Amino acid sequence: MGNVIGTLILGVIASACFVISNLRFNEKVFLFNNAYIYASKQEREEMDKKYYEV
Repeated sequence: MGNVIGTLILGVIASACFVISNLRFNEKVFLFNNAYIYASKQEREEMDKKYYEV
């Protein structure tokens, strides 16, 4: 029974991480970055929020 509960918890966490990463990739949520979080509203609008290209 303990393995089933652990599997369900890890499944929920994995699903949540997938949803957040998908939304972030499509630029639908804010950046999880201290520079963005502490920036003023004007600085946020001027920031380059694209991913780095290799």
